[in-house]
Amino acid sequence: MEHADWSLQLRDAHELYQALLIDASVRSGLYQRLQSGVLDEDLNQFDPRFVRSVLVALESFGYIQRQGPFVRWVNTAGVRRALYLSQHLRRWLDLAAQLNPSVAENPASDYDGLGLEVLNESAPLLAQWIVEVAGVKKEQRWLDVGSGSGLLGTHLARYTKEVILCDCPDVAGRWNRALWPDNVKALALNILDGDVPGKFDGVLLCRFVEMVAPRQVRFLFTKIFQILEPYGRLCLVGYFSPEAPLYDLFRVQVALHVRDGHVYSLQELLDLASQAGFDVAGALVQRRHGYDLLCLKAGAADLEPSSATSTGHATSMAGSTNNRMAAMTGTRTSFVRNPEPV
Repeated sequence: MEHADWSLQLRDAHELYQALLIDASVRSGLYQRLQSGVLDEDLNQFDPRFVRSVLVALESFGYIQRQGPFVRWVNTAGVRRALYLSQHLRRWLDLAAQLNPSVAENPASDYDGLGLEVLNESAPLLAQWIVEVAGVKKEQRWLDVGSGSGLLGTHLARYTKEVILCDCPDVAGRWNRALWPDNVKALALNILDGDVPGKFDGVLLCRFVEMVAPRQVRFLFTKIFQILEPYGRLCLVGYFSPEAPLYDLFRVQVALHVRDGHVYSLQELLDLASQAGFDVAGALVQRRHGYDLLCLKAGAADLEPSSATSTGHATSMAGSTNNRMAAMTGTRTSFVRNPEPV
């Protein structure tokens, strides 16, 4: 969840990102190819990880248009302004060298860590939202998969008995557990490569599924279904519908950060969840803070403990997984297997 604050920072920056898209299109030669119209298959000189996402974003802003198998640039009105704006931005980015030419900036440095300050502000809001939608209770046990900085999981722990933060070992190694409350535990594990011990009342995937290759998401959902209690809930936070703010720009953002990443539509997620056994008929979707939140139930309402109150969600009995995992394949990453949370 290192970039979960992305929408909060960029909410009013559409013009800037349109300018960057157009600048990249012109300097890469994509703009020139699209001026006279071209088949998708004739754009093979461009990296497929990026060109599809860039085309979708350009189409959403009205710059290109599809006519059958052809795609063509149809709106040139904003091109000059966009190129001027991007040139202006490059001058400002060069300001550090102008201020002190003797200082060599480290090109490998980045400012992602500064996002933690914004995340500190947004994490409590996201946690409270999840509590409201999923009906989180004080006696429950939750798993935060792909915890990143761990900020969201530690805020969620205020509302429940225990939260397990789960992320791959290189991320978990950077956690400062001394700052965590006593009911937060750590699990250094890539969930795609090992088994999470125990059962959970809820599992949280905040800005995580888009970092997982499409061939692995059903496998991920099935693993989660198997560790959920019969009444458990899976909550996903991200961008799932084309109407969501910055949805098309987010495709490019994911492509820039994750080689095998993919932005899933709501229907894709519901189909994959249904195959894993979740109750998609009772799915609940809300939009807030620029995000979509999807809440899925692993079982029927009459299986819930008597101490839990109804959240008002539509429900239906989810089917058995029938050992679906045995038939699933996908690329795996070698990590430590099956550690216990500490």
